[in-house]
Amino acid sequence: MSSEPEFDVEKEIAYWRDLARRDLQFASRLIERQEEETLYCLFFFHMTLEKAFKAHVVKQTKELPPKTHNLLLLAEIGKVNLSQEQNDFCGRINLYNIEARYPNLSILSPTFQKVKEYFEQTKEMLEWLIEQL
Repeated sequence: MSSEPEFDVEKEIAYWRDLARRDLQFASRLIERQEEETLYCLFFFHMTLEKAFKAHVVKQTKELPPKTHNLLLLAEIGKVNLSQEQNDFCGRINLYNIEARYPNLSILSPTFQKVKEYFEQTKEMLEWLIEQL
């Protein structure tokens, strides 16, 4: 008899899904306050999608997701079929994750209006990803 606890796939999927929703709620509060530090909003958009993709990885692999922040890699492992538009969006959002973690890479922050558009895209993509779980 193994002493390791049994891996509960559904519980793990719910964990990542719920974290994704919380990160998007936090980003929403930053936008509502019209924060000038848009980099934090972008970082939380990335975190939202990363966690949603990690839920898909768990669903597909029945294992904990890898410790990577690359949205496109997570989508691939999770067998999420992205449209070209979604793929391009994830590529853009990946850049802001890197900038937030490693500042001074000279990645231009978008305007606040563009950040609001990215928020809507992130929200739409999160809903789409959750529907597929």
